Amino acid sequence: MGSHTRSWIFDLPEDPLQDRVNRALDDLQDFEEGFRQRNSNSEPSDIDQFRHEMSTQTLCITIDAYFEFVHHNFPLVHPPSFDPHNISTHLLLAIYIAGSLVLSPRCRQSINLVQRFIFETDAIDDIIFKKSTLPVQTKMEILQAAAIIISADVVTDSWLVQQRICDQYFPKLLSAVRVLSLTSIRNDWDIPSRMGIETDYEAFVQNEIMVRITAMTFLLDGQFLIFRRIHPRLSPAEMTGGLPCVDEHFATNFGSQSEMHQLAMARPTRLSLSELINILMRPVWHGIDSEEMRGLNIRSLFMGISGLHNIIFTAQKNQTILYLSDRIKTALSRWRELWDDLMERTTDQQRHEVGFMKYAMEFWWLAEAMLRVDHEGLSMGHTALWSRESLHEDLVRLQRTGLTQKA
Repeated sequence: MGSHTRSWIFDLPEDPLQDRVNRALDDLQDFEEGFRQRNSNSEPSDIDQFRHEMSTQTLCITIDAYFEFVHHNFPLVHPPSFDPHNISTHLLLAIYIAGSLVLSPRCRQSINLVQRFIFETDAIDDIIFKKSTLPVQTKMEILQAAAIIISADVVTDSWLVQQRICDQYFPKLLSAVRVLSLTSIRNDWDIPSRMGIETDYEAFVQNEIMVRITAMTFLLDGQFLIFRRIHPRLSPAEMTGGLPCVDEHFATNFGSQSEMHQLAMARPTRLSLSELINILMRPVWHGIDSEEMRGLNIRSLFMGISGLHNIIFTAQKNQTILYLSDRIKTALSRWRELWDDLMERTTDQQRHEVGFMKYAMEFWWLAEAMLRVDHEGLSMGHTALWSRESLHEDLVRLQRTGLTQKA
């Protein structure tokens, strides 16, 4: 798909961007002052240092770093329509922090400051308690910010930070996703329609953003499951909406008629994660070339293997694994067929562009191992979901102890 760099931001007039930076900092400071009044025993504020560091130049550099090094792992932001002048302060600050973490280690207090702003302002609570009067787009930007800031910081070495993310912040994201019924949003691509190609595509992108927020929420829940052995809070059965489309579809420019006409020839899969898991586990299998398997991509298959991890853990915890074991083995075998077939048609460049999800095979091997031991038997510690090297090390350790070889 090529680079997602936003270097053109350097060419924007400085004054409007400076005004946006000032408004973001004022929003942050207003919140922080109120937070300090309500929490007199909290740690010292880093707002003055944050003001000193965040300038138009550093904002442009960190946005560029976000799109170049972070975005491709799982794009939540639509690149062609991204405008730092008009997005919510929540999303602007989340991208600023995520991009800055790539360039240099951030002060823990600065990250905490933005996390508090995203999760402890009224904005996300109002969504959860159905009091929000914000436009749908702004609500989605708040949830995009929540997903980005959690995924950027969830691999921290601090146990206390991980605990706060897992026990306080992630449940808010999940609650908002459920309240807005995002788990049932479909992203069907129905060009041509009576609305016209461009209008139809804009509606598709809006739905796709919702689908991707939900998918990231499910994957974050899966990370807590796999690496911290926490019971999943979002089941595959709830995931009745669409699966993510290929990134090329998501990144198409509204104004490019030729690109949109090209998209008219290709549809994302019409399957939900719930339907995909059911197909993988049911007795009847029509093969990888069947009509129902069309449109699956690396991201949707990564969702599939994450869903199977969810089922394995839950079955072991509920002591139903003996009943489901054969069906899960069948599902893993079918998933492997789909993955191998997809990899034969995928270029190295395409694999590179999907970030950590290209390592789905590692998670398949891990699922095979988990199926052979008690759910408490695999301790993955603080291994990062995004780290192939760490995952390989843990799998090698498991193989050496014979866990992956047990019948």
